[in-house]
Amino acid sequence: MKRFSKMFEMFIIFVGLVVILSCSNQVQDLSSNITYDFSSDGEPIDVIILAGQSNATGCALCEELREYVTPKDFELLTNGFANQKIIWFNDGSDFDMDSSRGSFSNVQLGQSIVKEYFGPEVGISYVFNQAGKKIIIVKYTSPGSFITRFVSVSNDSSVVLNQTLEEFLIQSLQELVNEGYSPTIKAFCWMQGEADSSWRNTAERYLKLEKGLITDVRRKFSKDIVFIDAKITDWNLVTPFCFQNIVNEAKINLSDGVQNYMINSDNLSKKEDDLAHYDSRSQFELGKRFGEMILNKCY
Repeated sequence: MKRFSKMFEMFIIFVGLVVILSCSNQVQDLSSNITYDFSSDGEPIDVIILAGQSNATGCALCEELREYVTPKDFELLTNGFANQKIIWFNDGSDFDMDSSRGSFSNVQLGQSIVKEYFGPEVGISYVFNQAGKKIIIVKYTSPGSFITRFVSVSNDSSVVLNQTLEEFLIQSLQELVNEGYSPTIKAFCWMQGEADSSWRNTAERYLKLEKGLITDVRRKFSKDIVFIDAKITDWNLVTPFCFQNIVNEAKINLSDGVQNYMINSDNLSKKEDDLAHYDSRSQFELGKRFGEMILNKCY
């Protein structure tokens, strides 16, 4: 816990690794033409993908959420939603951190890299539970990572999903089929960009890479997937001379109001001792805003 709670300190490691990480858009032998079909005779189920770096992983203390929700809701969030399932993988290998994995379980507090923390999945599921709708979340995050942890440049110079992410999505969807479901991906929720905003060169390539992420997800899994993004906020408090405005401009440019949307990330506050990450109130609110946007645009 102590190691992860000092995430900001560990994030400084990337100063020494920036040349390697910012150039890690490795060429992989991945086809942009391949498509996947996981339809089956099983029970139809809607799937939400949740991906990004540490604010998607979740760095907010579960216990502190008690201050912002009713006792009944805190008990619900602690015990988990019987009608809201999740398959999750938080990959901390880029920063020599522990990783965590969960396989087809109820959404509940504690599904971050350490059990004391939670991510946006809790708020998303809370909204869907209130609406009486059943979903499954597939969560893949990599704390502190650049967008090149999620996409790569293929041999024909097109932007495609990084192999690790693609394989995790395939394995997760196949697991759902094995559990007796016929999954349909409804939305892709994206909370990422802080790392890329720290340098001009990584910020300036963000538009191309995020557009490639959106395009390849739809090409491989479904053209009807709704993409829901979130602005990064207050990164200038961590890195005063950052380029978050360039990253956010890319996000705005991609939000066409047709299939690509952006949630309002204003008034979300960071932890007092960790300005890189949302506090418990805001982490829960972030997830709720994702959930409300999904309901609004997909149903």
